[in-house]
Amino acid sequence: MFSRLHRKIIRHILIPSILFTTIMSVISFYFLSRSLYDNYIYSASKNINQNIKNSLFTIEAAKNSTIQIASNKEIIDSITNNTYDPGINPILNTLKNTSYGILGVTLYTNTDLTYHTNSVTSYPTLNELKQNQLIADFLNSDETLLLSIRTNTIADIYNNVKYNHEYGMISYIVKLYDTDKKILGYLFVDINPSYIYNNFFKYENYKDFKATTYIISQDGDYLKSELNTRSLVSYLDEINDNDKHLSKDFKYLLISQPFVDNTSIKTIVPMSPLYKKLIILGSSIIVTSFILNFIAYLIAKMLADNIISALNQLRRKVNDTNIANE
Repeated sequence: MFSRLHRKIIRHILIPSILFTTIMSVISFYFLSRSLYDNYIYSASKNINQNIKNSLFTIEAAKNSTIQIASNKEIIDSITNNTYDPGINPILNTLKNTSYGILGVTLYTNTDLTYHTNSVTSYPTLNELKQNQLIADFLNSDETLLLSIRTNTIADIYNNVKYNHEYGMISYIVKLYDTDKKILGYLFVDINPSYIYNNFFKYENYKDFKATTYIISQDGDYLKSELNTRSLVSYLDEINDNDKHLSKDFKYLLISQPFVDNTSIKTIVPMSPLYKKLIILGSSIIVTSFILNFIAYLIAKMLADNIISALNQLRRKVNDTNIANE
């Protein structure tokens, strides 16, 4: 008799509960997911920025060593005399040994003499280096120091191994002057890009952070390494300088940060770790909502049972009273 009423009571209690838990679940998921997203973006940017700063310490150290050697009195005196001095090469070897990141050092004089470390062979001539527009502009300018990041005009052999020009080169170039401020020559200090990649952009020590980094040269090309793959190169076109946004397919976070001398570091961060966390978060909220709604159903059923039970007792009393009056 009261079955329809029983169901109606349950509906009146359960529907508001479901609406409330659904609304709260959606709100909770939105704010929690937004917090996870913002934290992921912030952590990625912070990690990349910190590693860029760390890498710049190495480059700055190479710069200081380059400037120091360029002002070495023994070198200046030797190249001023315009005679080949075998004592210069050991000095260049000493400069190379100041950092594991330095691949080689080459000194070109205005008298067509060339000195280099033992690690460099088959090096380009000064005229060949001038085919690089940035280097040519520097040699013809009043500037004294240049950081060149390029994928051409590179020595063919370093440390007795043929060098892949796609890996590029980071070179500090400094002009050498005599006491009358006349240019005597040019010192090239080659820094190994693979050393920079492997020591600062490998991210092995980051448990939940994996990224692929590309060092972008002044001519817009990227320096290849074992750590960056061609499969992700297409995403580089989506990254503008000093920009940070999701890729068009939402699979990656694309970040561009300035490096040195009109170059940049472009980083591609997979979003899958965040999405996995969001799936776990969403699943947890759904399960929690289901449990709460199930509890609400049990409470609604218990209340409905109590109400129906009380009504049945009242009905029986009324029937018993009617029978007695008859």
